[in-house]
Amino acid sequence: MTLPQLLVGKVAGITGGLTGIGRAIALDYLRHGAKVGINHLGGPGDEPHRESFLKEAAALLPTGASLDRHVVTFAGDIAKPETGRQFVEHIVNAFRPHGSDSRGRLDVFVSNAGVCEFAEFLELSPQLFEQTLATNMSGAFYAVQAAGRQMALQQTPAGGSIIGISSISALVGGGLQTHYTPTKAGVKSLMQSCAIALGQYRIRCNSLLPGTIRTQLNDADLADEAKRTYVEGRTPLGRLGQPQDMAGPAVFLACEELSGFVTGAELLVDGGLLGWGSLCVAGGAAYYFAKKSINADRQARLNEQRRKQSIIDSLEHTNNNGSAMSNQLAASAAAARTDAVGSPSQESSSGDPAPTRHAPATESQRVFEKSKYEASVPFRSPKGDRFS
Repeated sequence: MTLPQLLVGKVAGITGGLTGIGRAIALDYLRHGAKVGINHLGGPGDEPHRESFLKEAAALLPTGASLDRHVVTFAGDIAKPETGRQFVEHIVNAFRPHGSDSRGRLDVFVSNAGVCEFAEFLELSPQLFEQTLATNMSGAFYAVQAAGRQMALQQTPAGGSIIGISSISALVGGGLQTHYTPTKAGVKSLMQSCAIALGQYRIRCNSLLPGTIRTQLNDADLADEAKRTYVEGRTPLGRLGQPQDMAGPAVFLACEELSGFVTGAELLVDGGLLGWGSLCVAGGAAYYFAKKSINADRQARLNEQRRKQSIIDSLEHTNNNGSAMSNQLAASAAAARTDAVGSPSQESSSGDPAPTRHAPATESQRVFEKSKYEASVPFRSPKGDRFS
């Protein structure tokens, strides 16, 4: 199904846009008619990604359209404070109005660049912590600040949409991610505060929180078939997320017509993972206890059913014994009457039938009559449960 283009004429900047989530968002922005600037680190390994990205981007453009009028790339380490400012400058200069010397606009900015290397907390080195913090948190701050300055102070009319790519890890912990999860919580918090700080300039700031998305960051981790199966099993939609799953929500937040009153918000894109229960996200231990709780509840219900059935069986047993006892007592009572007054047909001297003489009720008769009465009354447990 072909969707209408929602971002025609918009200019967007995306950090970390050559691979994974950033790449999927950049390509979808192009599909929707936007011009896109891509930041990447610039190492030797980037060139194959850059070439394949440009080839894929060119295939999305209208016939005869110039690629360099729709896509620009910029190499630089986003962890450095100057990189965000230089990246924004590169975008607005590359996409200035045709035939004009004035600066261009920046309508959408996606802070996506991030790193994640799993490590044991007690063995985590200061270097890894500082690198993660510099890229994921400081890099996001400086890049967003540069984009905000452009949108608020250097274009008319002011305004735009800033999107921070946070993570479900901003909401839950991870034993091997003690250096990573705080940075993603920081991105979410940054967007909330920027929404307040920049709202006066008509700049909307929101965060996207992906769940488990299959990217180059977690490819090695998810190569373990048992772990991949576990992650798929704990996700209500029954699969891992793909980078393309993030593109639609990013288009929504970029489109003024669709999300013009959405700011300071966080949009979870996790296949229902957190909705199933945040405890299960924390890992196998929490999953075990959740399953144990479910089994305990199931066992309690089974025990209650057995208790009810035991009560019913007991009542039926009482009724059966009562019937046998009733027959025995009836025979004894008849014999006692015969001994007391003779034949039941015997008449008195006045010609009237002889009065029936009832033997005094024995203890066994009273117990029997009481048991028959109780058996005929519906049973109620101390909790008020009623069983017929």
